[in-house]
Amino acid sequence: MELSALFDATATVTNNLIYIGEFNCDLMLPDKPPKDGRDLSDLVDIKFYNLKNLIEIPTRIGKTSETLLDLILINKIRRILTSGTVDVHLSDHSLIHTFLRASTPRLRWGKICLRSLKHFDSALFRQDLNNVPY
Repeated sequence: MELSALFDATATVTNNLIYIGEFNCDLMLPDKPPKDGRDLSDLVDIKFYNLKNLIEIPTRIGKTSETLLDLILINKIRRILTSGTVDVHLSDHSLIHTFLRASTPRLRWGKICLRSLKHFDSALFRQDLNNVPY
């Protein structure tokens, strides 16, 4: 399966995985023939990938059927603030979206050494510089 090869290739490069798009596999009725939805669902459930689908309502609504084809698959669910769909009335597909948490790296505490120049004598400092063997 080509999708598993894509998952394998990207999972080895990075640990933050987000796959967004129309997968043409109905996850509303995964066992409906041709059972592409079941294959995708089984692939997503593999522990190595640890993916979760964020979209759970139909994204393609026709006159006689509703299907979940457009997906957002992610492996780090704690990075998500919210996700959902928006019906834009331009297509029979709804627009899918997600908002990621913005984070900045935490600053490490460091020890800062300071010197007090309260008793600084510039003449002694110049004398010390003259005595240094360059």
